[in-house]
Amino acid sequence: MVCLAEFLIVFVSGFELVDSGDWRKQNSPTGGCTHVVKFANPTSLNPSIPSVSERLSLNANQCELLEQSTIALLRSNQGDDANCSNLFATRNPRVVGLPDSFLNRGGFRFLDHIALRDDQKNPWHLLEMSERKDGEVPIIVDAATSQWALKLGGLGSIVRLNPASGEISKGVVSGEKQD
Repeated sequence: MVCLAEFLIVFVSGFELVDSGDWRKQNSPTGGCTHVVKFANPTSLNPSIPSVSERLSLNANQCELLEQSTIALLRSNQGDDANCSNLFATRNPRVVGLPDSFLNRGGFRFLDHIALRDDQKNPWHLLEMSERKDGEVPIIVDAATSQWALKLGGLGSIVRLNPASGEISKGVVSGEKQD
């Protein structure tokens, strides 16, 4: 019984989060993002634009807060969740499309990534690679999700993607983001 208790303590303490400083910094695990908002339906409306916030009937305080915020509109498919709370193996992982403003902003920590070209500023620009072979698409994956949920082997691993078009394409892991 003592051995079991000792194992559980060690096992549980292995999941303890390490304080990595200021979570508002771009190189933190959150990428400097303090909030994530998910809409029920896809939208291209940016609520920080005054004409849009007026159409949404936001009050002056809400508009002021939004004007001080940086908003990145991301698109995602209806893929499966590939996080720890999903007990089933993910066969169709959720794919998130990032706008150029997000790529240029940078942020987050990377455990590893393929070599950057001279004109690339940060690992997010690997998603803009134009030299693809056999329909391969460069992807950046959370390192823990890559290893545990998707059971990938690191950089260069192939993930079968099923985009909204119904075509099957191959994602090639070009970078692994730290949690």
